Amino acid sequence: MEAWEKGGFKGTGVERISENRVMVTSDDALLEDLQFDADAKGTVNVTFNFLTQEVTEKDKFVMNVIQQFYDSKEVFGGETYEIRKSPRDLFYANAGSDQTADKNETVVLQAQQINEPALYNWYDAEGNLIHEGATFATSVQIGMQYKLEVISLADGFKDYAEVQVDLKPDALQNVFPNPATASVQVNYKINKSSSAYLSVIGVYGSNTSQNYILDINQDATTIDVSNYPLGMYTVVLIADGNIVDSTNLLKE
Repeated sequence: MEAWEKGGFKGTGVERISENRVMVTSDDALLEDLQFDADAKGTVNVTFNFLTQEVTEKDKFVMNVIQQFYDSKEVFGGETYEIRKSPRDLFYANAGSDQTADKNETVVLQAQQINEPALYNWYDAEGNLIHEGATFATSVQIGMQYKLEVISLADGFKDYAEVQVDLKPDALQNVFPNPATASVQVNYKINKSSSAYLSVIGVYGSNTSQNYILDINQDATTIDVSNYPLGMYTVVLIADGNIVDSTNLLKE
């Protein structure tokens, strides 16, 4: 990998999928301009997988790996691999149901296990490997789709599944005490917006209207209502300029 990096990671028909792994994506893949130091040696480990959703009746495959000089294209080494596929009961990856969560809430993603030795790998939306194992706990910052890869250790068969974790909408959670006499605590959750405020509007017995800027990184604020006239009020949550939720408040 260091020799390939020295040449600028040139290649065709290949995709780098982790620090030291490259996936072949065409029948004539090429790693170009590997710059080895004198007397340097490197090891290439080759693995093969069969996608369970694309498996065919073909049971034998051949892969030729050829090493040649970059400039002259003279061949000076190589290896031939014969891959034989045995019949088996197919399995399918299952990453569980889509979930919703509050920002910074920890969610647990659970792969359905296939009842045989297997690898369970989780990837983010950019294709980066972020976890190995059937159970994956993550703190939600933004809505994201995760991809699960399940690989049988017996024969390399594998399958993929996806699961979506979305942020819940911005919301008012509760206002208490209600009815109130002196002060109220308003619990809220800002998951998606970059700014928010509360608007307290009198709807019966008062024409009072007050706004309160919210800290979107907090989840509660206290409002002094001791000077509010008696009556019914609507507490409105406005996030990024849009009304997203509301509830009633009675001042006694």
